[in-house]
Amino acid sequence: MTSTLRSRVLPFVLLVAGLALVAWLVMQAGPLAVWDALRHAAPWLPAIVGLEVLMATLDAVAVRGLLGADSRQVTAPQWVRATGLAYGACILLPAGRLTGEAVRATTLATTVGVGQATLACARLQASALAGNAVISVIGILVLAFSPTPPSVLLIALGANGVACGVLATAVYYLARHPGVGAWLRKRLAQFLPPAVEGAPTAAALGDTLPAVGWCTLARLLQALQYGLVVVAVGGSWGVTNAFAAQAIHLVGAAVGDAIPGHLGASEGTYRAFAGVLGFGADPARALAIALVMRAVQLCAAAGGLLAGFGAGRFIARPEAP
Repeated sequence: MTSTLRSRVLPFVLLVAGLALVAWLVMQAGPLAVWDALRHAAPWLPAIVGLEVLMATLDAVAVRGLLGADSRQVTAPQWVRATGLAYGACILLPAGRLTGEAVRATTLATTVGVGQATLACARLQASALAGNAVISVIGILVLAFSPTPPSVLLIALGANGVACGVLATAVYYLARHPGVGAWLRKRLAQFLPPAVEGAPTAAALGDTLPAVGWCTLARLLQALQYGLVVVAVGGSWGVTNAFAAQAIHLVGAAVGDAIPGHLGASEGTYRAFAGVLGFGADPARALAIALVMRAVQLCAAAGGLLAGFGAGRFIARPEAP
């Protein structure tokens, strides 16, 4: 099997395997019990979706700062298009966030140039990874001082935090390397008009630390969001439950990063750690957390894609030289 064929077949195979795993988990937990938990969560969906949209907006704020003065060239429709398409790609395509940032860079490059867009989005990826590392540390501290610290989850969350920290550092320094910038421009230039192939200027990229701050704030909002989801499916409200649910999400996302939407990996991880959330005797509610978030993200992704493609109608196309 050629590498091209493998890259096309493998995501499909993983997607089918993920669907099969979700179906098996639902049958094991009891379809009626899962449905009851999902029905119980319905009134909470607007608030949960609102937090998801707010987190995607914070990513746009972060990349705006990373573009520096060049961000003034980007119009409101272009921001909507870049943010909507990036979020949709992140949720629906394999490699998640990495794919989303590639889409964001390609969209912004038509205005600020390939070099500026790719470097800013690479730094946004590094900032997001750093934010994950920071929230992992916070989650470890919260869970470690809980009445019954979940040792296995703490180890998994610690490994995720270390991996994110290492990757954030690597991406940040690789993005600064001139050779990497030249490689990115060469790969993306074929998709863009020659007039916007310019190289990045370091002074226009802004400081990365504010972007890390925005991404960390987004992860704190995510902890709040998962706390609401726990309550929505019938669990109890609390800081420990909020960070525990988020920690399970982070571990599941890391395990299933190659699968579109982490299908199956998220559900399996919540089922495995149901007892941490107080759902040991009712695993259907733990499983429902992943299903609620899947529905929320699919709705937000559909809205993002519609907004992104719709905003494209209001963007003036650059003329070929």
